[in-house]
Amino acid sequence: MTREEAVKWLKDYLKNTDLSMPQYEEALCMAIKALEQEPKTGHWVRHTKIENVYDIKGVKTWGIKCQCDKCDFTTIVIEDFGYYNYCPNCGARMESEDKE
Repeated sequence: MTREEAVKWLKDYLKNTDLSMPQYEEALCMAIKALEQEPKTGHWVRHTKIENVYDIKGVKTWGIKCQCDKCDFTTIVIEDFGYYNYCPNCGARMESEDKE
């Protein structure tokens, strides 16, 4: 199913269904709006290496301060844990290559 087909099906469903709870209608409208938007893509911009950070197990390691090039959200990427596949702030899908 394409994005356009999904939007059409959701709009038809919304038009032809008696939604007893306004939350259902709001959720469907949000889904339609999200599908109609062009997906954003971005890159993590690497900044400085940060020493003495702790991983999930509490082990002292290092990380890299990274920033989303779309919304300037900043996070620390811990050694060996990799980058987010998307920005948790703006939702942009991150390309595999990062910028320095």
